[in-house]
Amino acid sequence: MRIGILTQPLRANYGGILQNWALQQVLIRLGHTPVTISYGDYTRRERLSIDLRWFAHQVLRTRGRHVVEHTRQWRRGCRHMQDFCRRHIAMSSGERCCSERHWASDAFDAYVVGSDQVWRPRYNLTPGQLTAMFGGYAAAGMRLVAYAASFGTDEWEMNAEQTEQSRRLISRFSGVSVRESGAVELCRRHLNTEATLVLDPTLLLSADDYRSLITPEASATVPSGSLGVYFLDPTPAKMDEAERMASRLGLRIHTLGAKTSDGEKASVESWLAAFDRCEYIVTDSFHGTVFSILFHRPFASIVNERRGAGRITSLLTLTGLVDRTTASTAPIDWAAVDDRLATARPDSLSFLRTHLPA
Repeated sequence: MRIGILTQPLRANYGGILQNWALQQVLIRLGHTPVTISYGDYTRRERLSIDLRWFAHQVLRTRGRHVVEHTRQWRRGCRHMQDFCRRHIAMSSGERCCSERHWASDAFDAYVVGSDQVWRPRYNLTPGQLTAMFGGYAAAGMRLVAYAASFGTDEWEMNAEQTEQSRRLISRFSGVSVRESGAVELCRRHLNTEATLVLDPTLLLSADDYRSLITPEASATVPSGSLGVYFLDPTPAKMDEAERMASRLGLRIHTLGAKTSDGEKASVESWLAAFDRCEYIVTDSFHGTVFSILFHRPFASIVNERRGAGRITSLLTLTGLVDRTTASTAPIDWAAVDDRLATARPDSLSFLRTHLPA
């Protein structure tokens, strides 16, 4: 089956890129041909609208503490990450984005929406993007499936108009699954839909699957004796906690995703290498937590309320690691963690097999 994947734009987010790579790998193993829908080829008017919306979002979010980096400069800083997408992720040619005129009724046999925070309004700033994430432009009768879709938070953030539209569109889905326990209740209460709880696609693969992407050059970027720090929203308090733990363990701080000597953000391969080589991880990221777990790295996951605490607390509860929200040297029973994930994986794969038969 030829499957179109609808997810957040694959631009500068390591977790967002890797969840899409993982979902494609799983679908390929299930006998499908997945292609991630591009957001490319905007008109000049659409590009201006996107930039203005994102600018306003950033300024309001930070209350004027800093101004968002210019879009073109930001793009240039992510060349290594985009190179990874071109080499490892099948993408549509750019003729489709979040506008009805870009959709062809016969291009795919089905669409999968997910994973990442595809149903969170504040992360769907492109005109028509939230509509697209609910399959609103798909032809009538098209098979629609949501896999590990996320609202990012346990609070309902859609306004009345968005809620009504989403409730109507989600009724077209043959299967709906979410990655947080709180999202099950949100779907029931606000969208009149019963959703299945599944694993984020990154958790359907093993650490060895990701190690296959790590090059010797990427490994060499991570010094031995490192404590990895990956903060989506760094603050002095978070850095203080990381530095205290590094001092306690006699490790040196290694910042994941930091810019390299050429001014670019580190490659996806180097980001993965840090989880493979660092002796401890401190993060406020959902996927930073995911890869700490997959690579069996001792870690502290600082819950990031602004980006959504529900997804991290749901993951830590699932894996029995709810005590890892502060820096700790307590040993982790990785065999027990692996057993919990191994128990959850079959149900997630069964959901895909049921709603996307080969």
